[in-house]
Amino acid sequence: MSSCRLILSSVLAILSAVPAAAQQHPSSTFYHCQNETTLEIDSGPADGLTVRYGPSALSLHRVPSADGLRFTDGRIVWWSKGRTGTFFPDAQSRGISCQQGPATQLGAAVILSTDDQVPTAPVSLSLGDDVTFQLPVQAGTGYRYVLRGATNPSVLQALENSVVPPQQIGGRSRVLFGFTAAHIGSTALQFDLISPGRETTETLVYFIQVK
Repeated sequence: MSSCRLILSSVLAILSAVPAAAQQHPSSTFYHCQNETTLEIDSGPADGLTVRYGPSALSLHRVPSADGLRFTDGRIVWWSKGRTGTFFPDAQSRGISCQQGPATQLGAAVILSTDDQVPTAPVSLSLGDDVTFQLPVQAGTGYRYVLRGATNPSVLQALENSVVPPQQIGGRSRVLFGFTAAHIGSTALQFDLISPGRETTETLVYFIQVK
């Protein structure tokens, strides 16, 4: 029998502008992250880029990745696919989830993760907010999360899904499901963890309210 848990992380709302130095790079892409960090990604040659955050500017080179784009300087790692990314400040870090947005974040970048405590109330979003469901699975086991459906599909508009590969052998991958709050209303999303034998071993239900 599958278990049912309702799991949600704290909501991150980022409303601060990037440092003035970032304005000197009009071709840059900005990501707003779970720990209230804003990253500026300045693409260089096809095999490299520069990551700027605070006073730091780090040059990274591209390395092979099973999914998405992965860059490193041998210590930190930047991984991205579509409008989502994960920043690893060091080899021991589990990674910081990030969402692409404007230089000044107008909406909230909301990260929902199974690493945090069970919530006591539905998540409240505003129109235009981006929300990412971050669900970890043990790499190489064949287990996977699937979205079974939403009670009110029009409330959230689905973005591209992606998978963050594990940092270490035997580590956990992270499946990222992205959405944008498209309409006012309430909805519930159900994610099932499916075994290699196609059995549902766990069910996660998230309640969302867009105001």
